[in-house]
Amino acid sequence: MHSITLLPLLRLALRLDGAVSSLAGVLTLALSEWMATELGAPPNAVVALGVFMLAYGLSLLLLARTQAASPILLWGIVIGNALWAAASVALAFSSLIAPTTPGLVVLIGQAVAVFGLTEMQFIGLRRSLRDTFTAPAHA
Repeated sequence: MHSITLLPLLRLALRLDGAVSSLAGVLTLALSEWMATELGAPPNAVVALGVFMLAYGLSLLLLARTQAASPILLWGIVIGNALWAAASVALAFSSLIAPTTPGLVVLIGQAVAVFGLTEMQFIGLRRSLRDTFTAPAHA
């Protein structure tokens, strides 16, 4: 499939997600012991999460600098973020971890933030798709 042009809203959403994810990754790594305690999660899982968020965030910042990208990649980001938000809420109330009240606030708060970014990316992606496929062809 052809690439689509990244319109300003989508680029902004990708930059915001990239910056927030990178910052969250750095904070998670810096506060990994505290996070592990508050989330009731294994410390190595928290460190892995921090590394993932930092790498993901930096990748989005690079992607946001491009003029065009694959719609499959962009849909993957939107769907992945929606699944991340849903999984965070499910994890918060599962028996897999035992979060304290601050840990629960962190999990639910980041799920709400990710959902907001997901919605912004979804709207930006739809506009970019519409603009790309309805723009007159250049001869």
